[in-house]
Amino acid sequence: MLSVPFGSAFFPLPSPSITCVPPPPILGVRLFLLSTLLSQLILGSTTLSSTSFSNAVGMMMVENTSFQHALAQSVATTAFIAEGVGEGGDTCPDTVLPTVLFSFTLTTLLTSMAFFLLGYFNLGKIVYFFPKHVILGCISGIGVFVIQTGLEVSKGTDKIEWTVGGLQRFFATGNQFLFVLPVLLVATLRLLLRISNNLKLPMPLLPPLFFLSVTPLFYLTLHLFSIDLQSARASGFFFPETTPSSLTALPSSSSFNDGGVSPTSFASLFFPSYSLLKTPSNPFSLIDFNAVIRTIPTQVGCVLFSLMHVPINIPSMSMSVGVDVDMSTEMLAHSKSNLLAGLLCQLPNYMCYSNSIAYAKSGGKGELSSLAIVLLTAVLFLYGSPLVAFIPRAMAGTLLIHVGVDLFLEGVEDQGFDRLERFSISLIVITMTLGGMTAGLFVGMIMASVTFVVNAGTHLHPIRGSMRASTLRSSKWRTPRAWKTLLSSFKLRRTLCVQLQGHLYFANINLFADEIKALLLETPNWYNYIILDFTLVLGVDSSAAFALIKLVDQMKPRKLRWISFVTGKDDGFPCTVNLSEQLEQKAGVGINQNLDQALSELEDLILEEKEEGLANEIIMTSTEIARKMQDEGEKSALKHILTVHCPSARPAAIDALSKHFERRECPAGTVLWRQDSAPEFLAVILKGSLLSTLEEEAGTKEDIAPGDIVGEFSLTLGTMGEDVTRLTTITSCAPCTYYALTLTSYASLTSKRPDLALHILQLTLATVGHRLQHVSNRFIETRSIPV
Repeated sequence: MLSVPFGSAFFPLPSPSITCVPPPPILGVRLFLLSTLLSQLILGSTTLSSTSFSNAVGMMMVENTSFQHALAQSVATTAFIAEGVGEGGDTCPDTVLPTVLFSFTLTTLLTSMAFFLLGYFNLGKIVYFFPKHVILGCISGIGVFVIQTGLEVSKGTDKIEWTVGGLQRFFATGNQFLFVLPVLLVATLRLLLRISNNLKLPMPLLPPLFFLSVTPLFYLTLHLFSIDLQSARASGFFFPETTPSSLTALPSSSSFNDGGVSPTSFASLFFPSYSLLKTPSNPFSLIDFNAVIRTIPTQVGCVLFSLMHVPINIPSMSMSVGVDVDMSTEMLAHSKSNLLAGLLCQLPNYMCYSNSIAYAKSGGKGELSSLAIVLLTAVLFLYGSPLVAFIPRAMAGTLLIHVGVDLFLEGVEDQGFDRLERFSISLIVITMTLGGMTAGLFVGMIMASVTFVVNAGTHLHPIRGSMRASTLRSSKWRTPRAWKTLLSSFKLRRTLCVQLQGHLYFANINLFADEIKALLLETPNWYNYIILDFTLVLGVDSSAAFALIKLVDQMKPRKLRWISFVTGKDDGFPCTVNLSEQLEQKAGVGINQNLDQALSELEDLILEEKEEGLANEIIMTSTEIARKMQDEGEKSALKHILTVHCPSARPAAIDALSKHFERRECPAGTVLWRQDSAPEFLAVILKGSLLSTLEEEAGTKEDIAPGDIVGEFSLTLGTMGEDVTRLTTITSCAPCTYYALTLTSYASLTSKRPDLALHILQLTLATVGHRLQHVSNRFIETRSIPV
């Protein structure tokens, strides 16, 4: 049923500018059948194709019919121009049909190559980059073409021209009942489908049975009205018989003599048979390569459109039959089937989802069943030619118009698309109808880009949030005098922190710049410092990068003393432009890897502006601990760390407390404890470095330096009768020296020296409070953690 209507639509009907009489329908039918046969031979065999489906049914890509039609029309137009034949000429150049078939072959080979490259390089999923609304727009455009083709095939004499005169000529002249009949049949079928849906009576076999009934009912009607077959044929209700005299569109010396019965006509479908019979020394003498070059855009469009079907059919089939598949493997299988078809000068093919499902539900499975399909198709291919002349055009027209309406409605029906996407669909359909398939696909790609840009610029806001830095603190331990200066300073409140997100590109960078300026103008000349956090930014294009550089220059007159860019990544901004280098050349601009570094630099600036050297009064750094150890010994360094964490403790209490700590050493790679283990001690790090790792998390790690205290939280809770375990795994990255307070010692302090144990609790609160006060990522955390 599919081979007759679609095979009849490959070649365009005559028009005022192209007077080529199309080849007989049998030529297109046999092209359809042979491509289907070859695809089934490969895709139906798990041995030949390595496909995961044992019940696949291959078929010529019927969705590409419009592209085959466009290729044939392009070749014919180019041939007429080359021959210098004006409008209304009555001769058809001998180069037309061989060039058309060569173009079909080239399309198949290009399709095979595209499938191979996607499969070989494991790029099978790249075809998902086609937006759904663009695919549906193309499908609707194909639907309009199929409806148009159904009307043309039904009438069989005129081509629909999308002009006022062309439409009048088609619908107002000739035997109008030829196209009215299939339209009435389609209306009847769709009415029956609507009734079955309203009655909730699923009838999946209704359409195929309806199409099959058209031919016998047509003959019954002829018998009832006493109309003989020849009269009906003369009135155009049947496809013409295939006889040598009817093949006027073929090259004059091709000796194409199908007759519809001879198996030797198999060779007549292949391009070399046309040229070899005429000029054996040059088998390509009848190819108009200038015309082939002009078809390349259409061929590329056909290949791209071919790639859209497989990603839809394969996952759908996988879900329906419950088989896990590898997209790249299936791509390679389609490459093989199209390569075989291309070498035999046939049309592109694929696994047809609807036919495969019907086949699977009927119990079809395995290579023997697939071989039976191949043999039956071969019989139809070799000996089914006479049947075409006895199939009424109404059957082919009914099937085409019905399928076309379904395809058209599939794209234009409301599926939750926004206005721009619906406009894109309509524009694609109109362009495909008036300008051709390639133009429609090109417009679809343009609209896909436009839709992405507009939607991203509209819905992906570049600024996630903004706030003043009055509640933000760095993780750096400072002297009480420095803390008091920071707390009393209004300069933290005069710092604007902005967190960005998503992609910064040409469509939303101006929106970002305008909002930054608006935030600064809320209180004119108030902000002295700005921190721009790029941690959540996924990418920055060149337009956005240069706009950021320009934004820095525009903010200079606003009395800004310092602008910090937080890349959020070790390797800088996520862009190809050397943005870090260019920003660092600007005065008053800082580049930091994370927000903590930016806040630390900000605090240093504020402290230095208050009093020179105040920012360097840092009591807890690796350098300070190392100096203490060198000048005064390890015990003195331990006491210094305990004093920092327990500022209210007197020196005598610190001396007594330090005696309960045990000195320990460990080589690099030592695991001090593992996550979820029982707490046994807390550690004060004096030398070396450790790494804290949160297991089963996405790379959550933190460096531990000399001066840090670890394990205090779980240790103090563990002595309160709580069932507490270690929160992270601690591993030494270098040889370490640390002092440990064991659980036994702390329990002894609790019972015998509660005053000293209280200092350990104070130490725990101080370290936990410091970590909570430290920003970490306060933009993302919306709860008030330090309650």
